[in-house]
Amino acid sequence: MERNTEQNIKKLVRVNLDAFEGYKTAADNVNDSLLNTFLNQCSNDRKNYATALAEEINITPEEISTHFKADLHRVWIDLKTSPQRFSAKTVLRECKRGEKYTIETYDDIIAGGSYPPTLEEQIKYQRSEIISKYNRIIEMEKEYDQKDDKRNKQTSVP
Repeated sequence: MERNTEQNIKKLVRVNLDAFEGYKTAADNVNDSLLNTFLNQCSNDRKNYATALAEEINITPEEISTHFKADLHRVWIDLKTSPQRFSAKTVLRECKRGEKYTIETYDDIIAGGSYPPTLEEQIKYQRSEIISKYNRIIEMEKEYDQKDDKRNKQTSVP
């Protein structure tokens, strides 16, 4: 396998491990059971993506370290949300930001390389699944906004 291909796959493994850890952290600290289930599913998916890609270049995900920037981002989420635990809206906003970065990374990797057909298919499949999750996050943000609007109307003083 070409060195460039291997480096690109390692980059995707790393970004998926970053997302796995981020989703896991958020799921462990959010109070909403529906959101917790969604975040755990996203975390599991990303671990599976990382493992599948790592197998393509004969490594284990553990051989790839996460990005310092992603570690710092998780600490920032902890600090930002610690007084009220993890609010659903804050978590979704950060998930959306992370997914946007991931989609851009996948786009760059797809555009910048030539891959064996099965690997290219896998990369494109993962990208489409991540886009689906990204769109679901946007939907959930709107749902939580509507809940907040409804709650605010019920508690407003005439």
